[in-house]
Amino acid sequence: MKVIYALIISLMTVTVLLSGTAGEARRMLSDPNDTVESAKTEAQQAVQNSNMQITISTVGFDIPAGSEAELYLQQVAQIGSGGYFTASDTGQLSAAMGAAASGQTGIAAQGAVTITSPQEGDIAGPATEVIGHTDPEALVVIWTIVYRTDTNEVVRNVPGIRHKAKENGDFHFRIATPRVAFGDKDTRVRYEIHAQVVTPNSKGPETIVNLYSK
Repeated sequence: MKVIYALIISLMTVTVLLSGTAGEARRMLSDPNDTVESAKTEAQQAVQNSNMQITISTVGFDIPAGSEAELYLQQVAQIGSGGYFTASDTGQLSAAMGAAASGQTGIAAQGAVTITSPQEGDIAGPATEVIGHTDPEALVVIWTIVYRTDTNEVVRNVPGIRHKAKENGDFHFRIATPRVAFGDKDTRVRYEIHAQVVTPNSKGPETIVNLYSK
């Protein structure tokens, strides 16, 4: 686990957006003495104590979907009101790091998807409006994996949809976030929404937002 944690921390990018200026400052949470909990605490303190507007986004490189590592990165991004991005190869990693460094209010790197709604941790209804931005007229694929919150078991895969973004790169799609019943047991589920640009020859980094049932 120490190797995984070190890898996670090395891929955490903190972007500081200076209010009223075009300046950006970045630093890496790569202290070898950091643990998962200490890094989360440091992120919370940075957001709470800073007089500047801070956005924290995270990138997961070749991390299994639904793993403890991925959940941790998603939690840190939620703390910092940023985005969580994934990459499975060096090309995707470069684009994902660029998207993370841009912040949610910035311009995403080429081939990356920025989701502005829903936000991380929102409550899902039977259907969800996904609003965001990417490259002009890019083909965006969105799919959903549904997990039990008590066991983190995958209970459903919702097939993806494919739509083109508008000429300015904006998109607005409706996707299904279906209810899942477990008999008499009242169990919440987590909807892991994935968004990605695809071309005939490549795929962009995945952007992930987690929603929850009531």
